[in-house]
This record gives sequence, C-alpha cells and structure tokens, in this order.
Amino acid sequence: MPSKFTTENLANELENINGKKILMARANLATPKLVKKLTEKGAQVTDIPIYKTSFIENDNPEFDNLVSNHQIYCIAFTSPSTVKGFIKNVKNANLHKAVLSIKALSIGPVTSKELEKEGFQNIMTAEVYTINGMIKKLKENII
Repeated sequence: MPSKFTTENLANELENINGKKILMARANLATPKLVKKLTEKGAQVTDIPIYKTSFIENDNPEFDNLVSNHQIYCIAFTSPSTVKGFIKNVKNANLHKAVLSIKALSIGPVTSKELEKEGFQNIMTAEVYTINGMIKKLKENII
C-alpha cells in the first residue's frame, strides 16, 4: 500500500521490481503514467484494459429541479471520468453555471484537477484518497 493513494506514490514506493513481470489489468481510460514509471524501474509490464469506461446521457428533471432550487449542497466525485460523465449530462447553460457553483468533493488531486478544468469553483479534496477520506472531509467541512 502506498503512503498516498496516487499513481506516482505507488510507482515510487514499489521496490525491487527490476526484471519482475507485472500485469496491469485496468480500465481503458487509465493513465499510462504508472506503466511508464514501472518500466523505467526495470519491470516488464503488460498493460491490458479489462473494462471500458463509458458515459451515458440521461435527462433528469428531478436533478435539474434540485439544482434550480438550490437544494444540493455538495456533489462527490471519485475519478476524473465521473467528472466528465457528469458534465456531459448537464446540457442547459443556466443549469451548468449553477452546478459549477455547488461544492464539489473530490477523492484526490487528479480528480480535483479535472474539476478545476471543468470550471468548478468550490472544490474540497480528501486528504486520504479513499472513500473514507472523502467522508472525513465531508464531516469536517459540511456536517
């Protein structure tokens, strides 16, 4: 377990991997950074996407009403792809602007970077990049 749950920490903290064979079974949208770093450390990495991240489009009038009536205090995001998928479903320009002002809770810095890129204005990032870390951050800042 890395000291922080990031690709960089995992790669840096894995020791004695020179010549080791590593299978990376992961999503099609996974960053190539881990494979690159492990290869640089001498590992023989096989990178196989075993599942595909896809986005659905869904009209949700109930969500639209909650946003319009300022009834959502925070939206939680667990990956950059959840941010992208969410934004694809906010089509109304006025609603989009309102959504960006709602507090966003992020699981970690990579997800926070995507939230910033999409224009979210009030981002909280968990200090420990897990669901439990998100819950802790939520309790500290909202509840």
